[in-house]
Amino acid sequence: MNLDDLLHDAAVAIREPDTTFVPLRTNAETLRKLDDDVELMGALERAYRAAEQAERLGRPIDAATYFRVAADQNIGDAAVRLATLLSELGEAEADEWFAVAEQEGFTTFPRERFLQHAAAVTVGITKPLRNRAHVSPAEVSRIEAATRALRTLDRQYGGIACHAAVLDHVRALDPFRGTRNDRLNAAIADAYDLAGWTAFDAGQPAAAHTYFATAMSLAGENTALMADIMSHAGRMYLHHDERDTALQLFQLGQLHARNSGSAAAIAKLTALEKQARGCPPEIDLTALRQQKRVRGQTIVLTALARNRLADGDSRAAAELAERALDVSARLRSQRANDHLRALGEEAEELADRIAARLACAT
Repeated sequence: MNLDDLLHDAAVAIREPDTTFVPLRTNAETLRKLDDDVELMGALERAYRAAEQAERLGRPIDAATYFRVAADQNIGDAAVRLATLLSELGEAEADEWFAVAEQEGFTTFPRERFLQHAAAVTVGITKPLRNRAHVSPAEVSRIEAATRALRTLDRQYGGIACHAAVLDHVRALDPFRGTRNDRLNAAIADAYDLAGWTAFDAGQPAAAHTYFATAMSLAGENTALMADIMSHAGRMYLHHDERDTALQLFQLGQLHARNSGSAAAIAKLTALEKQARGCPPEIDLTALRQQKRVRGQTIVLTALARNRLADGDSRAAAELAERALDVSARLRSQRANDHLRALGEEAEELADRIAARLACAT
């Protein structure tokens, strides 16, 4: 049985009793009821999409209103996203929706408990839930391939461009979370890790840490994957200048990296730990040549431009900035935008200092 068949069977299994098969004499009534169900699901899907759009446009109250409609009918991860928005808005109702999301199987934590959860998963205090769903190895391979394809899109076009597609991917996997199939759990955990990463890159850190927490719970004893998840979550906190939390996540990731025996993961997390301690990353033209991804190239070029600007070489800084803008023409990444914005602010400060000095000299 393939994944689509399993999804269909799951949908049938949770159908309300009055929508199951009835004798032929009431078939017309049944068809009308099914038509109504289809219309309802279409309306709920539109509400969910409207909520996503409102969130992207920076209208959290409108987004919460639409997500509430979808969450009331148990649509996908609407309860998680509603709880996250309500928490950011300071609404007491957030706790109720976090509880609903937990009942639906999501690992949800207020921001301040995220590090505690990461540590608990590392020492094996928490265990993933188990269910009896069965998915063939071929279907697991398809899930892994879909996640790889979405990750490639993220690297080339940015999290804003593909976050919705990633959420569609993880929603389709929800019925199979926590099975006894370790490879399937790892595949779903990897998809949730990507959901967290794209949420972060789309400028939604509060939602991102919920997805990262779920990924950690599902990854279990897959130490290589846990190292990746910890490093991604830590980079989110580092980007937002929460260095202590980032450092602790990198240290937890280092434990997993060492247990996995991956020299590359150990080296990456060692470098990230240094950044969290305040050591600037070593960025030069070699790093640029090694970077093949559009977002990575944009961030490296921007960092090089900032370095040249700090050295007083404004001409070289301007050339590198132009290259960064050219490379990122089709990129939709809040993280890259933040780096470019920081460069612009530093350039303005330098221009103001030069103007002030010239004014004093005349």
